Amino acid sequence: MTVTDATVRLLAAKELGLVSGNESLSAGDDAKLDEYFDGVRAWLIEEGLCYWATDTVPEAAKLPLAQILASQAAEHFGRGQGAEAPYTLGAQGFAALERHCSKRSAREPVPTDYF
Repeated sequence: MTVTDATVRLLAAKELGLVSGNESLSAGDDAKLDEYFDGVRAWLIEEGLCYWATDTVPEAAKLPLAQILASQAAEHFGRGQGAEAPYTLGAQGFAALERHCSKRSAREPVPTDYF
């Protein structure tokens, strides 16, 4: 099962305390999170931790990705390092995404080269 990028952005907004419950994200905040999302996704592709296509985030990667996104955008939304209540779950999300990708690659067949 997969979720959309918008779902991950909304979850990141909840992580940062921008919205709660069934509230919707304002257009301005959604646009700003989308900018961060594109950068985070590009970075994770470079790190080998993003194997899915746009708008097809695996359910297992949803929360770790939202935590990483929230961590990267935290400064913009007043939850950076110097804030009264800084957002600190980015490293936890990154570690969880690494574990997810490691387990996934461990189940893939290894091609055999015959000499």
